[in-house]
Amino acid sequence: MVKAVRKDAVHLCGLIVSSDKEFFDKLNADETRLFFAEAAAYLTEFVGKENVISAMAHMDEKTPHMHFLHVPMTPDGRLSANSIYTRASLKKLQTELPGYLQSRGFNIQRGVEQKPGSAKKHLDTREFKQQKEALAGLRSEADAVAHEALLLIGEMAERRKQEEVLQERLQSMEQQAREAEAILSDMPELPQASLLNYKSVLKQA
Repeated sequence: MVKAVRKDAVHLCGLIVSSDKEFFDKLNADETRLFFAEAAAYLTEFVGKENVISAMAHMDEKTPHMHFLHVPMTPDGRLSANSIYTRASLKKLQTELPGYLQSRGFNIQRGVEQKPGSAKKHLDTREFKQQKEALAGLRSEADAVAHEALLLIGEMAERRKQEEVLQERLQSMEQQAREAEAILSDMPELPQASLLNYKSVLKQA
């Protein structure tokens, strides 16, 4: 880093690449994987290969989509999401990515662009379906993460319970050891054993 990182700096940015169900219904599994691979290639070029964390496609849900994660590092070495994602750069991304995918043979359209100053009161059918499907996918992922978190909490609680039982056993053993040491310290020392007293010394021992 060329500069100190602010405490409130954004360390990770995530982009979601998807389309509506009708688009993916026209693609087979290999074509769908190629679609996300081409999208990841464009986004890698957009943010810089060295800044990419992961590009993971979710194929087992109602609408396939890809999560693309990266560190928001500027070309001059600053951690600044605000410098990377400006209104102009977002507009460029939303225009160029569909164009790039079209050049790779995919029949995908750019979302409807809102004109400056216009108040968009409703979404058209295609946009509404896209957003509804994306929201359903995110909710499904959130439910899965929450379920995993609950399982992890349960495991931690069980482990904590086991640790408490072991701790109690350890304390009991330590108490027994202290009591044994106290008894031994109060006992008189054994006399030197000989042929004459070995029976009594053995019994005392």
